[in-house]
Amino acid sequence: MIKKTINNIIEIATAIADGRFTIFFVIIAALVLPSHAILKTVLPWILGSVMFVNFITIKMKITNPFNSTGIAYFIIVTALIPCFVLLFNPGLPVAIQGGLILAIISPTALSSPVVASFTGADSSRLVSHILIIHITAPLVYGIHLYYSLNLSNFTIPYFMIIIKVISMILLPLIAAFLFKKVLKNHIVPNPGLLKKLLFYLLVFTAVSSASEKLKNLESFLALRLFLIVFLCAAILYLCGYIAGIREKKGITGALMFGHKNTGLSLWLAITYLPGESSAPLVLYIISHHIINGILISFNNRNPNLN
Repeated sequence: MIKKTINNIIEIATAIADGRFTIFFVIIAALVLPSHAILKTVLPWILGSVMFVNFITIKMKITNPFNSTGIAYFIIVTALIPCFVLLFNPGLPVAIQGGLILAIISPTALSSPVVASFTGADSSRLVSHILIIHITAPLVYGIHLYYSLNLSNFTIPYFMIIIKVISMILLPLIAAFLFKKVLKNHIVPNPGLLKKLLFYLLVFTAVSSASEKLKNLESFLALRLFLIVFLCAAILYLCGYIAGIREKKGITGALMFGHKNTGLSLWLAITYLPGESSAPLVLYIISHHIINGILISFNNRNPNLN
């Protein structure tokens, strides 16, 4: 009786987790429900957990990060698009424009390999790209803080970047490798379902924490800024998709270009720029999760999307 009840619960949870629109309900709930300070505290632990489960459910392989899509990333994301925003300012205050540039040049999100596993993209390619892009992030940040944002006195948190990469990527990757070698995955029942549930919890936590920072923003400005930020995010995803098409890695390229680790940029914005500069970064968190949700939804309908 108990076993049958558990199986029924698992079946229901699986049906919900596999639903095309589940992630959108999660995002809406995160925007509507009140946030709590504990969410920000547990966010790194949720990310580490979902990365670990992801690595035990996929087969990792060494890939060359210096491929045509990776080179296109440096040209388009770190140079062309931020320079275009700088030259053709969409009527934004200087501080908010600076936050938008920081959002655009943010390195690829540490959780992008998890989204890749839900969209048919190449998780291994993304892991290799993340390692390279975070190593070069201090140089990219330094150039734009000095030349684009006209700052002369700043410090790039290189040590913090390395710690994040080690704790959120390398440690879960090593732990997953040892787990698969020693325990053969026998201890984790239904890891695919667990990964999806943890991912939805991650999205809820990230969006809820972000939405809390927007309460003091005037409604019309918030809506207008959201549309601009969402458009920039969509352009980044589209450019990445086009860049990856030649290698038949369209969605992989889209995640490389568009799914961002805005936490680092948010730290720099809060430290060196006026308070309102963090608004585009917060809105980008919401935007890239909405676009990721669209990609996941399409993949659930058409597994050959990539």
